[in-house]
Amino acid sequence: MIWVYNTHEAIVTQELWDRCREMEASVSQGKKNKTGYVNPLSGLVYCADCGNKMYIKYNNTRHKRGGERTYYRQNFTCGAYSKLGERACTSHYIKIDVLSDIRSKMNLVLTDEKRAREEFISRNEKLSTAEATADRKKLKNPRTDLPSWTS
Repeated sequence: MIWVYNTHEAIVTQELWDRCREMEASVSQGKKNKTGYVNPLSGLVYCADCGNKMYIKYNNTRHKRGGERTYYRQNFTCGAYSKLGERACTSHYIKIDVLSDIRSKMNLVLTDEKRAREEFISRNEKLSTAEATADRKKLKNPRTDLPSWTS
């Protein structure tokens, strides 16, 4: 095979190509479980507090007949906390269900941006209306939140 460079216009710029190769080399490929499944976010989730990787943990498992195992809770847990405990980081996790909810919202934006924008605006209007109502109540009765011994 003979390589001849710069014979036609590139589909992507050389800078973008190099950056993608750099990112590809630096990203973990994730860990397969016994069935060969790799979670799409495996190796990509990092702890916001300490910066360490977060690992998938499975708990509340039940065995079915035939040797299959069902996982009722799956989450990403801080790796530093898992290994070293409270001296390294705090106990926190991200539920896989939350991540799938984020993914579904992302898909909605990608497929129907107008509808996603309308839902976002209406939800924000409801929240701001509820907050304004609560603020008005506080203004009408400003001393209701004080303990009884102060009056």
